[in-house]
Amino acid sequence: HNTVAIIDADDTYDFNFIFKLKENFKSEHDLIVGKRVFLYNEGFLRKGYRFFINKFSSLLFSYKILDLNSGIRVFDKKYFLEFEKYFPDKFSITSTQTLIYVSKKYNIKYLETTYNSRTGRSKINIISDPLNFVLLILKIHMIFSPIKFFGTLGLILIIMGLILGIISLVLFDQITDVSVLLLVLFGFNSILFGLLAESIRLKNND
Repeated sequence: HNTVAIIDADDTYDFNFIFKLKENFKSEHDLIVGKRVFLYNEGFLRKGYRFFINKFSSLLFSYKILDLNSGIRVFDKKYFLEFEKYFPDKFSITSTQTLIYVSKKYNIKYLETTYNSRTGRSKINIISDPLNFVLLILKIHMIFSPIKFFGTLGLILIIMGLILGIISLVLFDQITDVSVLLLVLFGFNSILFGLLAESIRLKNND
């Protein structure tokens, strides 16, 4: 079979929703994800954490990601296996898949599904996992959009250098040469590195 369906085995999802996803999985779709509608109060921290990772990834990838790590989805096995080497052994296959499909501009569709309180304890650590998610998002962005990643970083460093130079000139009537020079140089190096990485990526895709 070429179509794969996955669901978290913790009683949070309605298993019958899998069949609805399958019915809506048309030839023009590459991935259909169940967008969770919570039927219980998940708490302020978890709600804020989930809101942040969805907004942060959407901003970085310039794509509205409604539910980054939903554990119920249907997809074509062909594309999943194509990027198998990028999937982590533990944390988090679903998030990685979503980000890769967004990067490759694959067709993603969301359907709302109910989400119940889980059986057992969540494996998500509210203290350490937000950082892991941020690192994962940055890693996938760097791999699939290096010029955007390093180019943006370079521009930020250059702007910081210019702002620092202007502030020091206004307040101290001199420019802090070393700090400004380092920020600007690191900025240009980051942009050049991004261009090199982008050319390598395009060459590997040929």
